Amino acid sequence: RKAAIDSEKYFLTTPMQFLDANEENTLVVSKPPVLALFTNAGSSSATSVRWNVTHPVFKSREQLVDVLTCRNYLSGENGGVSIQSDEGMPKVLMPISSIQGSPQLCPQSVDISSAKRAAGLAVSWLSITPYFLVAVAVALA
Repeated sequence: RKAAIDSEKYFLTTPMQFLDANEENTLVVSKPPVLALFTNAGSSSATSVRWNVTHPVFKSREQLVDVLTCRNYLSGENGGVSIQSDEGMPKVLMPISSIQGSPQLCPQSVDISSAKRAAGLAVSWLSITPYFLVAVAVALA
């Protein structure tokens, strides 16, 4: 909650919304930057539930993290999500960028996000200046 408050200045005054997940036995609650996914289908491994949220909750292809398990996800092209339930367990998704000010909350997700960004910058720089490939490779090592 603190990470959500810190990352979204209107978090405390924005009303939550119940969204359609296009699946029975599911409940989806949105209060940006948080998307909570619940099910009452039970924990049986034979019970398979998928949350298909087509509402554009996040940015297109945004890196997300389930703050309950620290597992990473990616939003769809339209900003929605389609995620399988793990034995009926809930998920609370937030953009990785919104938890960067909370190092105690899924620190490996923040590190992965930073590393991907740094690698992307290095690759972009390398594609522009291929003559310095050896120098950059040594510096990144």
